[in-house]
Amino acid sequence: MNYYHPKRVQAPESSETFNGKWMPDKYFSDYEWKERRVNPYRGWEIYPKAIYDIAKNIQDNYHNIPWFISENGMGVEGEERFIDSQGMIQDDYRIEFYEEHLLWLHKAIEEGSNCFGYHTWTAFDCWSWNNAYKNRYGFISVDLATQKRTIKKSGYWYKEVSNKNLSLVAKEIFPYWIFVIFIIGGAVFAIATSMITAITMVRYPILKVAEDGWLPKICKKTTSSGYPWVVYLIFYIVSIVPVLLGFSLDVIVSLVMIPYMITNIYCNLACIRIINKYPKQWENSILHMPKILIDIICILAALSALIVCYNLFILLDKSQMLLMLGILFLMSIFSIISIKTGNVSIENLEKNKEIIIQEALNEED
Repeated sequence: MNYYHPKRVQAPESSETFNGKWMPDKYFSDYEWKERRVNPYRGWEIYPKAIYDIAKNIQDNYHNIPWFISENGMGVEGEERFIDSQGMIQDDYRIEFYEEHLLWLHKAIEEGSNCFGYHTWTAFDCWSWNNAYKNRYGFISVDLATQKRTIKKSGYWYKEVSNKNLSLVAKEIFPYWIFVIFIIGGAVFAIATSMITAITMVRYPILKVAEDGWLPKICKKTTSSGYPWVVYLIFYIVSIVPVLLGFSLDVIVSLVMIPYMITNIYCNLACIRIINKYPKQWENSILHMPKILIDIICILAALSALIVCYNLFILLDKSQMLLMLGILFLMSIFSIISIKTGNVSIENLEKNKEIIIQEALNEED
């Protein structure tokens, strides 16, 4: 369904015989509502509630079929006069237009309308069949002379609205007690199912880290089958926090993946040192290849992890960047304290490392 403006009609003003080509307007005359709001650049009435009326009509009279808004937007002429000192078009009028329409659509969905999507018109200022580039509809302005694209204020607003995660939507449409169950239960089960495939892979490293003293003693607790239930319970609880704080999915991914990528960088570079230290074992390895080639692969892998880490970091806003740096700082401080207080013994770590190395060498012999 495309919707820009309503068309109000009244009984035909004349009963003269219609002689021209048949058109629906044979049966009505246009009507102008005295209280209407008008977009002066297009001469169109601005009436957001019509989107609600459309939704209810489909719900009540067309079996509530699934449907969506395929076009909705506001064209304005001469937007250059709204450019601020930073070169951005301050199109608050467009933001207001979309907000009002979305509120009415949201009300219809709350009341059971089967609307599943809302498409705006449009991303970029574009050419129109009726008036070429006279009226601009985009979230991104286009300078016709230079072809330079500049995001308008509404573009940043639209990004912010689009990035709102499911918890904010759920809070709006559910009673509070259902919202709490939805967030806590949904988040726990989503995280739990995502972790199923990783449990086997990380179980023993986590237990080893706990045994070495990097984690509190309670983290050593396992089920009879060896599952580190305390560690995973803590992981699930901590993972829910970003959801409850309203963080978007890309922020949650960044907060989790950045420390992992830093570890990945270290591991790839450490592989070079290990191969240098044990050339005989590398020579006999099924993965053996020329030393220069494996060095290049490890360096490229570390560089790739660094690029991923950087791109994840720049997705964050300033407060989230500070949070990420704070997490890394606290992890470093916690590690230092664990060593200083004797919870982690460097001497024991070295002994364990030598035992592991010796076992690996003995297996080869």
